Amino acid sequence: MISSHVRLFGAVVALLLGASGPAPAQQLELKLMAPAAPGGGWDQTARSMQQALVAAGVARSVQVTNVPGAGGSVGIAQFVNGAKGDGNQMMVNGFVMVGALAMNKSPVTLDQVTPIARLTEEIQVIVVPANSPIKTAQDLAAAVKADIAKVTFAGGSAGGVDHVMAALFAGTVGADAKKINYIPFSGGGESLAAILGGKVTAGISGLSEYDGQIKAGKLRALGVTSANRLPGVDIPTFKEQGIDLVLANWRSVVAPPGITPEQRKVLSDAVEKMVKSDAWKEILKQKGWDREVMTPDSAADNLPREPARRVDRAGVVIAAALAALAAVLVWDASKLPATTMYGMGPEAMPVVIAIGLVILAVGNLFDALRGNLPPRESMDPKPVLLIIGGLALLIAIIGLGGGFILATSALFVTTSAAFGRRTIMADTAIALVITTLVYLAFDKLLTLSLPAGPLERLL
Repeated sequence: MISSHVRLFGAVVALLLGASGPAPAQQLELKLMAPAAPGGGWDQTARSMQQALVAAGVARSVQVTNVPGAGGSVGIAQFVNGAKGDGNQMMVNGFVMVGALAMNKSPVTLDQVTPIARLTEEIQVIVVPANSPIKTAQDLAAAVKADIAKVTFAGGSAGGVDHVMAALFAGTVGADAKKINYIPFSGGGESLAAILGGKVTAGISGLSEYDGQIKAGKLRALGVTSANRLPGVDIPTFKEQGIDLVLANWRSVVAPPGITPEQRKVLSDAVEKMVKSDAWKEILKQKGWDREVMTPDSAADNLPREPARRVDRAGVVIAAALAALAAVLVWDASKLPATTMYGMGPEAMPVVIAIGLVILAVGNLFDALRGNLPPRESMDPKPVLLIIGGLALLIAIIGLGGGFILATSALFVTTSAAFGRRTIMADTAIALVITTLVYLAFDKLLTLSLPAGPLERLL
């Protein structure tokens, strides 16, 4: 017979051996960031993961935190800088973040995170309040074509999938996509409140985000972006309504930079067990998400990156041309006779213009070297023609006796238009004020000669 002491010793040994062995999956205590406000798609994904990881016994606890701002730019910066090397943290991200990081010129990029898996793909929907006069997608298309400025779309962060979809809708129905009136919100709860409150014309988001309000009769779904009707969903596709709009949002989960291969494997295995669990399958079914699981390597290969910043060579050439033109003006002005006590007279005008050209050149060069200049449309001569036209007006107005104020204002307005501004009246008023102040400073205070015209004679 085995004595009680032996049995006790065996139990202690077994306990110690068990304690020294590999820690079970239930010991995982994870932190999961949703880089958006509560209520949106990322928040829903993070909280769904929290529920499934615990329900499937993969983790003992999962803490979800929300860090909203700038389409995820604030969250990813905090994640990369604050969670580096931490194998117990993950962050949800998706389509929205790709555009947001590029638009916000974020110093933190998706190249700095560690991909774990792409989890879901979700179809988008456009909704209106239940009492809206807009009943169908064609009604919305007609309103957009009639006056696009009066049609306001609510959605997620600027540059994200909701924003892209609003532009695609406008372009597909024949309106100018560049003129869409899009109002971004940092979370689904805020955009939903704006839609239900009638503060916007329509709302755009993933179907799951508005599903409850649609079923409750508070929102009317105009269409979904799937190629074919979704099973069990009584909402027509845009395609079947004559609008060729097909689009899907995706969401993934990433880990911080600086984790070890072993830490990455632990997280990858945990996510893999989660997506195979009945709890996760039930969540996908409830929310209408399509399962799209990728391994870490596949996720890394398929994770879109924001456009790499590059030196804009054309911008550098433009800056050099502006500086060269300024140098020519100064050289030419130096040949004119000085007629005032300050050593300047008729040459003051070209010197003033040269200073402006140098300022433009420096600004253009700085943005070109940083890659901040917007992409130019190929073979678009309009900006160049506007600037040439402005210089021609400058010379013509001075030659006809119009004076410094009118001539320089004309150049200011045409240059503003060349850089994409469309507020001619406001630019004209600004130009008149600035050029008047410049004229008074040079002519009255410094007694430097500038071309005089009807406006100058009134001063």
